[in-house]
Amino acid sequence: MGIIKYISEQNMKKVLLVLVPFSLGYLITSIFRSINAIQGVYLQKDLSLTIFHISVISSIYFLAFCLGQIPLGIFLDKYGSRVVQGFLFLIAAIGTMIFAFADNYSALLVGRFIIGIGVCGGLMCAFKANVEYFPKKIPIMNSIVLFVGGLGVVVAGKPSELLISYYGWRNYNILISIVLIMLSLFFYIFTPSNKEAFKNNTSSKSFFETICFLNKKQIWIILLLTVIPSSMFTSMQTYWITPWFKYVRNISSSDIAILISLLGIVMTLGLLMSGIIGNYFQNKYGSANKALFFTYIVSLISQIIILVNIKFFSIMAWFIYFFIVQTAMFGYSQISIIAGKEISGKAITIFTIVLFALSFSLQYIFGVILKLLATYTLITNISFRYQISLGIYILIQIIILFYVIILTINNEKY
Repeated sequence: MGIIKYISEQNMKKVLLVLVPFSLGYLITSIFRSINAIQGVYLQKDLSLTIFHISVISSIYFLAFCLGQIPLGIFLDKYGSRVVQGFLFLIAAIGTMIFAFADNYSALLVGRFIIGIGVCGGLMCAFKANVEYFPKKIPIMNSIVLFVGGLGVVVAGKPSELLISYYGWRNYNILISIVLIMLSLFFYIFTPSNKEAFKNNTSSKSFFETICFLNKKQIWIILLLTVIPSSMFTSMQTYWITPWFKYVRNISSSDIAILISLLGIVMTLGLLMSGIIGNYFQNKYGSANKALFFTYIVSLISQIIILVNIKFFSIMAWFIYFFIVQTAMFGYSQISIIAGKEISGKAITIFTIVLFALSFSLQYIFGVILKLLATYTLITNISFRYQISLGIYILIQIIILFYVIILTINNEKY
């Protein structure tokens, strides 16, 4: 109700011309991030690719996305969200067309890499736009953006499977390319310029000075509690969840698509509630970090239940995991507020660089672990190999949690 009330109090023209297009832009980004879980099967069939090839195609997107973050923060603070997002979506449209007409593995990699560059600002441009246009309610507006973007996971599930199965993956990508071009034109023609938000920004606070700003224990605590659960989730959600359901849970492809869509709905609710949950912990306990700790621990417990693979409980754990891990994104709102308008673009893109570098690495490493277990061990049960890989992921998260606890104790002392 608070979110609906706040939107109703805003200039509706600003909401329609700013909040809506930036939210839709992030929705498209979410579709790209998740779609290989569905279209990967068709790519394997049409171009004779292996599951390892699809893993690399998925991972190259995160690599490009991460590389794009390096200049993104600088351009956002210098030119504003509107100009940057419009330009990047034109690049994404070109990459999508290349992907749609690809007839070999290398062309798919090139297309996917360009797409990653083009949509690297999907979320950060929206967050920066909220700083520029809605500075008094950043957490709530960020939650709305995340909610709409989360619908991309739903769209990338059963709806996309129906479209791809009927029209083909090539036509599906052509359609997305057209939508990207339309959104780009909308930003330049209809979205109002807000030069006041960044006209005083100078080069005096360089990218490296921003890193110095972030080199504090308080910021590192927020960073780790935000990017670790988010990157673990992203690496699973964008690809490995489908083979997990197939090989560990023995679920059919059509049922997997339905399950992914249902999980996407839960995820969008979690994204919408992330700001509310964060504000609740902030108001009641005087610390947003407690919300991030709560999220980290509950998501970790959910993954342990998933690993144990008790039929009913493991499925329920997936839904809890998809819901609660979204609160980790509240860390972005906190960094935006601490950094302020002048360097918020650089600050949040540093977070995103770390997040997607980890997502790329973890998604690739998961495939490498599976390949090593299949090649150099006597473990013939593919389900068990997947469980070992997830177990390694969980162990890493537990070690990092203890480190953050020690870091927090030391920070409170000084």
